[in-house]
Amino acid sequence: MEKNPKHIVITGAASGIGLALVKVFLNHGAIVFGVDQAPNQPIKHENYTYLKKDIASKEGVDAMFEAAKKHLGTIDIFIANAGIAAYSAMHTMDYETIASLFNINTLSLIYSAKRFKQLMGDHPFQFVAMASVMAYWPLAGYSVYAASKAAIMTFVEGFRQELPKHQRLHTVFPVSTKTAFFTRAKQPHKPWLMQNPDHVAKVVFKGVKNNKKRLYPSKLFRVTHALCPWCLWFYKKREKAMLKAISEETLR
Repeated sequence: MEKNPKHIVITGAASGIGLALVKVFLNHGAIVFGVDQAPNQPIKHENYTYLKKDIASKEGVDAMFEAAKKHLGTIDIFIANAGIAAYSAMHTMDYETIASLFNINTLSLIYSAKRFKQLMGDHPFQFVAMASVMAYWPLAGYSVYAASKAAIMTFVEGFRQELPKHQRLHTVFPVSTKTAFFTRAKQPHKPWLMQNPDHVAKVVFKGVKNNKKRLYPSKLFRVTHALCPWCLWFYKKREKAMLKAISEETLR
């Protein structure tokens, strides 16, 4: 255990990247407060507390901070990892789905950043925002999801300019990850390349420790995006054809 363990809040903590983040920070001596809608949390640890809470609303976020502050006393790091996805052609997506995507992926994160800043005042803190490579490279079937993540990227860049240097913001850009993401999004096919959530969590831990502003778990993405972004054309063409085939099958 560290002499002065970090107090950390992680949303979307019950599965996927969030669960991997909980494990990594606990293994490094942190005191973690996890939040998720899931009724149960698979981790049992003396330094871990779990809150079942829907944070897709102002009231949910307020209740989360109240509970976290009461339990932890102070919060050193807040990791806004909670998010949802929906795979669909844009013209078939209903308003409720669009609103849900932005409520949890974007509005909840932005309001959490505001509340965290209010809570901490001028004290040092770190806020981690989970975006996606789709903020750079949107794909067919994920236009709304990509928009919700691009909004996170630009929000963090603007908000960072308002803060003193000892209050740090980090944006994470994972590629496809081996979680229940695609099943929940109802995408019938899987991406070509997928990362392990444990790898993503380790990159986040290291990036937060070293105060990196932007964290890219995939080295391949960084190289491709910097040197040959046109390579994505092949993948975009595949995804466009996949969505078209699915849409045509639905209409039969």
